[in-house]
Amino acid sequence: MSVANGLRHTFLNFEHIVAFILSKELLKPTKPLAESLHGRLNEVYFAFKKVDEITSFYHQLRSNVETEHRRAYAKAKQLAEDVDSEESVPWIVHGRQKRSNPVVTNPEHIGELQ
Repeated sequence: MSVANGLRHTFLNFEHIVAFILSKELLKPTKPLAESLHGRLNEVYFAFKKVDEITSFYHQLRSNVETEHRRAYAKAKQLAEDVDSEESVPWIVHGRQKRSNPVVTNPEHIGELQ
């Protein structure tokens, strides 16, 4: 398999799509802060004021994690459909189905195993 084919396979993998969407959604509020920290000294001051907004976002996320997970998972499913990828159970969880661990058939509920 060539490097290009390997990269294509990775980007079409449903696990990668879910990880990409979750990373994008979780890091989005930190983007203005990161951009400001690369600027002039007065921009760093205003960036420091954004820390409270970011902290508030993550507190709200933690209090509403199930809804946020469903929303991000729906985005991942839509992106997977757009690139002709199929929703699937990660291989490590799929292997757990053969042991006495809980059986997972719906990929959306994988986080409930932990």
